[in-house]
Amino acid sequence: MALLEEMTTAGMAAGDRLMYWNDVASRLITPLRVEALGEGPFNASIYRRRLRECEILSPVSTPARIFRDAEVDSGYVNIQLQHRGRSTNHTGGRTAVLEEGDFLLYDPSRPLWLSFTEPTQAIVLRLPLARVEEKMPHLRGQVGIPVSGRSGPGALFSNFLRQAWAELERDEEGEWAESLGEANWPLLDMAYASTRPKAEANRREERRRTLFDAVEAELTDPDLDVHRLARRMAVSARYVQMLFAEM
Repeated sequence: MALLEEMTTAGMAAGDRLMYWNDVASRLITPLRVEALGEGPFNASIYRRRLRECEILSPVSTPARIFRDAEVDSGYVNIQLQHRGRSTNHTGGRTAVLEEGDFLLYDPSRPLWLSFTEPTQAIVLRLPLARVEEKMPHLRGQVGIPVSGRSGPGALFSNFLRQAWAELERDEEGEWAESLGEANWPLLDMAYASTRPKAEANRREERRRTLFDAVEAELTDPDLDVHRLARRMAVSARYVQMLFAEM
């Protein structure tokens, strides 16, 4: 796993593992408390890769309960995808059971808990809050809403992220990996399209119509570009590019 940073309880004394794991999880994800479930010894590992647009982690654990009662401003929101096993998750006032391939959004600044009674592996996509507000400002309103990874646009995002993780596990060069963060946004936007607030959807549709009108009015102008369209629409050039990408 040359591309991935690894932290693990393997080789540690059984009495030291939970303390170590609480420190690792709190440092890499958000301040958490972890309690072992079941009678067997607790074991866990986490693999991490920092990317230009985001950070991707994959924790692997024996049965456990994970929770946080306090609010903490981490500067990130997390997409948690169930890669192996099954988990029960509560966040944003909602409780959901995630099967393999399903995912939901955590806001680390809000209380949460999750538990699993079998060994599990998750893939956690940590998205900087500033980028979320720029690219998908409605996303924070979707906290705790589960998205199925077995059909529809949720399956497109789920399969992409799981396959990307598999490539990270076996690729020793990874020159392609930095583009992963940028590729996630349109797939994530499609996955949450059905739960997007109507006001946000209507606003985007209005801006698409404004964009069409602006292009039609100035189509013969050789100086027409996204920056000029952005000024006319009073939005960023990046937002105009995203509207074009969606179409």
